[in-house]
Amino acid sequence: MDGPTGNEGRIEIFHDGEWGTVCDDSFSTELGHVFCRMAGYTGAIRYHHSARYGRGDGPIWIDEPSCIGSEMNVMNCTWTNKWGETDCEHHEDVSVECSPERIPGWDMLKLKNAQAVLENDDFKLRLKPLFRHRRNSISEKGFITAGFLEHFSKRDNKWYRVCADGWSHANSRVACGQLGFSSFNEFDYGGYTRGERLRRSQFGLKDVTCDGSENNLQWCEKIELGQNHRDCTSHQPVVLQCKPGRHYTDRITLTDQHVDNMFTRSRQPEGLRVRLKSGGNLGSGRVEVMINSEWGTVCHNGWSVLSANVVCRQLGFGTAKHAFSNSEFGNGHGPVFGPMSTTELDINISAYQLRMRESCNHGHDVSVICNTPKIEEKAELNIRLVNGRHMREGRVEVQMNRKWGAICSDDFSMANAIVLCRQLGFGHPHQFIQDLAYWAAADDAEDRAILTGLKCKGDEYHIEECEISSSERCGKKSKTPFVGIVCNERSADLIVDTVLLEQSLHINRRSTGQLQCAAEENCLSDTAYLPEYHQTQYWDPYRERMLLRFSTRVWNRGTADFLPKSARTNWDWHACHGHYHSMERFIDYDLMHLNRTKVAQGHKASFCLEDNDCEGEASRRYDCDNVGGGNQGISMGCADTYLYTLDCQWIDITDVPPGEYLLRLHVNPEMNVSETDYYNNIAVCNIIYENSAGQLRLYAFNCHIPDDYEGRYITQFYTERAFVGRRTGYARGETRT
Repeated sequence: MDGPTGNEGRIEIFHDGEWGTVCDDSFSTELGHVFCRMAGYTGAIRYHHSARYGRGDGPIWIDEPSCIGSEMNVMNCTWTNKWGETDCEHHEDVSVECSPERIPGWDMLKLKNAQAVLENDDFKLRLKPLFRHRRNSISEKGFITAGFLEHFSKRDNKWYRVCADGWSHANSRVACGQLGFSSFNEFDYGGYTRGERLRRSQFGLKDVTCDGSENNLQWCEKIELGQNHRDCTSHQPVVLQCKPGRHYTDRITLTDQHVDNMFTRSRQPEGLRVRLKSGGNLGSGRVEVMINSEWGTVCHNGWSVLSANVVCRQLGFGTAKHAFSNSEFGNGHGPVFGPMSTTELDINISAYQLRMRESCNHGHDVSVICNTPKIEEKAELNIRLVNGRHMREGRVEVQMNRKWGAICSDDFSMANAIVLCRQLGFGHPHQFIQDLAYWAAADDAEDRAILTGLKCKGDEYHIEECEISSSERCGKKSKTPFVGIVCNERSADLIVDTVLLEQSLHINRRSTGQLQCAAEENCLSDTAYLPEYHQTQYWDPYRERMLLRFSTRVWNRGTADFLPKSARTNWDWHACHGHYHSMERFIDYDLMHLNRTKVAQGHKASFCLEDNDCEGEASRRYDCDNVGGGNQGISMGCADTYLYTLDCQWIDITDVPPGEYLLRLHVNPEMNVSETDYYNNIAVCNIIYENSAGQLRLYAFNCHIPDDYEGRYITQFYTERAFVGRRTGYARGETRT
């Protein structure tokens, strides 16, 4: 408060419904780090004593806490005094100057629902199995499914059992839903508790009464016990056996003779499919439904926690932890459906109607965070981040054979980083650092790589599911072959505008004399160049080329801006275009036979990223033509458009015979930049190319974004399929198998 900038001022903290200050007694820079992280900054630069920015009002809440500096919240520090216990006065209010750098993913949106988050997260439940039943109570996925239901008392800072007096099936449904399970099973209570001295149980709740529609036991009628923790008439505690949803049990596989790896997806009811997009963690994201073979979003009209409960349970999770309106996880793509029915346990397709009115647009897309089961730590291959500026970044350390050590950075990929952030529950990878020269090892870890050859596909939930070649030697190019990552709750999500693509496809004859820039950038096939030189700078200006031209518009439908991986100092200047290009491979253009063998490809060397079209409240922030290359990227809610009139917006099909083909566009093909979903980066069109008596005809139809099955198949297939042809004329930096 009252500082000259947003990251500097008097520290104030909200407690017990009132804002108060912090005393400067025994304050330190380490304690400043903690308060700055609570405010969303990476750390503190310095602190000031004696009310540098004026005296505050109200109570002085905190006096002389002891922090080591790595904590994310002052509540995790050691306290000498209780809240409000102090001998200070307001002339001793402390101030701090925080680093202006924000923690990735932290923004003011988090403050919108802060109170709701606190209310839901404060009422905690868990299942506590008896020791002799513990092995049978933990599923193969690593979470506890059965045991005594316990409630955490904030008053005593202790777990207590729940009294079974008046307990009902509706109560069990709500409790299991809050714990991340879609339902519950009845089982032998007497057999489970036989030999247990139940009369010695201490209880924290009794007389719980739910109607089954609640998302949290907090909203049910109940009595919270104070001092008398034996006040349970039956002396029987609640014992539950929760049932995991279809996300964890009814797994189906997609296999194909061309696909070596296996993909999994939750089974969906007939007639309707539901998915969550752009969420940072499992069970969170924008709600999308498929109706009549088309994916769309859901309008916020009629949206409630009851509706969100339906979605979460259908997807195989528990109840909804939070239900959001107004595009909390970014604007969607395609049609908007609504309203949502809440009367069925599974969504009924008849409850949907396509909304075309202005009151339902992508600025009103609904989203949800579902309750998911808490995964117990596995015995091997636990991971952690250490010595970063905040909890979502740092050196990656893995535990093997009860020892902690680093992960080798040789051939480390974005797919590996995706799995690491997902396993940690930190969302998406913002970036990963190879050959890490900072972020030292933890005190209890070995300063060497103990895990080598990690190869993930990107859809795993735990690195134990990835391929590991432990025999590989580490440190081929560096003396510090370690990995660091920065995770982020929010990330971009690119998707191709298939309508513009299909409308713009056409054939164009041009002489090479009109394509000088394109020839210099290798955007023509081999026969455009003089064969006696075998060098791309010697092109024949009198040859005619047949070009399959098209426009591409790439929308960012994620929750963060899409930024190029390369630093500004590594951008390439293109004299023909008069501006810098920040990405060598942003989109691949390929023409293939129907059997997926490649017959021609585009050779667009590199790209300049900017905002050309924006929707809703989004505004243009990135422009290539500014001095020094501009500020390049694609803002959330905006699109980068390359019209067919631009150089290299084509595939040279001069040597391609007439026939039926597939056109494939693949955005961010090397996964160099983090996204929430890579399987929607592909657009596919059917092409019929005819040449009758010198008359060229092109028919383009069925341009679409493949669903997850087809997208995964296409991605894997084109990566592993052998490309038959000469390896000449590729743009710099491109590779082909």
